[in-house]
Amino acid sequence: MSCIPGEGPGASTEWQLLTYTYTGGEDGEFSIYRNGELLSSQKYDVKIDRLPVTDITATTATLNGELFTRDGKAACGVLFWGEEDFFQWYIFRHVYWDFKLDMGRVDPGKFHRKIDGLLPSTKYYFRYATQDAEAFKATIALRQEGILCEINFQEKSLKAQMRRANKKKARFVAIFGDEELKRGEVALRDMATSEQQNIKLSELAKEVKK
Repeated sequence: MSCIPGEGPGASTEWQLLTYTYTGGEDGEFSIYRNGELLSSQKYDVKIDRLPVTDITATTATLNGELFTRDGKAACGVLFWGEEDFFQWYIFRHVYWDFKLDMGRVDPGKFHRKIDGLLPSTKYYFRYATQDAEAFKATIALRQEGILCEINFQEKSLKAQMRRANKKKARFVAIFGDEELKRGEVALRDMATSEQQNIKLSELAKEVKK
């Protein structure tokens, strides 16, 4: 639990109590409450459980995990580690870990990744994040077409991600929403004109290269 002062348009100037709860398990539900009132609640379609670290040496370690996806499909993941633990849901919004590894495609079930360059006699923490496999496959396809692109793994609001893309001078942003993916589509936003349209995922590279 944490207390924060209200900020922004329409926000209260009084201190407010935020409570985060997670019921656990593969069918667990994550909820956020403000002063006892439910703000949002969701179940995760994709999650990674951390498993015990193995093969530890003075400078290397094998980090283990197990991927669960509700639809049984692969996901792409990213591994964060460092000397401070920023926890699961707070992690990507305000701080950055010391190290990050894009794991690429991860199939459901147990997996492991070996990391090196660790400092002897130093305690490290690690966390995983996941991204829909379709975004990862699209990134690979675009790079094969010679298009410079990246996946944003940070769990920020869409507005914050747009600001980041604008700061990096991105020409286009592809938004992989659940409803669009069900139709085999992706939302493509032109950062120069602010126009946005849904296109077939298979035509993403062609639209970007126009």
